[in-house]
Amino acid sequence: WIRQGSRIVIATSDKSLIQDVADYTYVIPQLNHKDGLGHFGRYAFDHHSNIHNNEVIMKLSKEFVHYGRGHPLVLKLLGADLNGKDEDHWKTKLATLAENSSQSIRDVLQVSYDELSQEHKDIFLDIACFRSEDESYIASLLDSSEAASEIKALMNKFMINVSEDRVEMHDLLYTFAREL
Repeated sequence: WIRQGSRIVIATSDKSLIQDVADYTYVIPQLNHKDGLGHFGRYAFDHHSNIHNNEVIMKLSKEFVHYGRGHPLVLKLLGADLNGKDEDHWKTKLATLAENSSQSIRDVLQVSYDELSQEHKDIFLDIACFRSEDESYIASLLDSSEAASEIKALMNKFMINVSEDRVEMHDLLYTFAREL
């Protein structure tokens, strides 16, 4: 069933596991706002629901999608958590998310965090304290002679990314790190 020219898709939370066996890797980008809203809505609303006519709920939906920053799993978890709940619950949930992520999101992030070595856990928490700083500055702060490879290891596990020489972290990972 696998022939020459076939493509095999492998999903992983650790890019380093496939680097030696994959000819090409593609990192799926975050969902844009429109697609994120659609994805969130699949889980937040029943198919027969008339909730789309509720302006307040639709405004809150957009705020939840903004909070999720295009992360499909987060949007799914948030939507499922809000499904069938009233408007007051939605407002309360949104107000608490800025300081405390939902338990379902924390549980998913905890699994990724628990898979890190103790050294990588420490570096992840250090990076959270200096989020959006220059990569060389962060490397100089880390208590490791292999700072560049440690940063790369966290990038391979999608815990951080480097953009324009700045070490970045998704808002949800940042909130998670602060909660630890």
